[in-house]
Amino acid sequence: MYLAPRRCLAPGAWTYQWVPQSQVAYAWVPAHYNTDALWVEGQYVPQVFQSGYWQPIWIEGRWVDC
Repeated sequence: MYLAPRRCLAPGAWTYQWVPQSQVAYAWVPAHYNTDALWVEGQYVPQVFQSGYWQPIWIEGRWVDC
């Protein structure tokens, strides 16, 4: 006689998932001489900032062997 294993529902639960984000800001760099002794006009240069946040997510319950 074969008896199938008993199945139980493991409850769902909250967990967190990292959501990356990036932002670009422009910083003013004044006029200057570069390493080749050439004049470089003042300009805005982009800077990328990495950030993010933890987002709560629900993990559904699942059937497991008891």
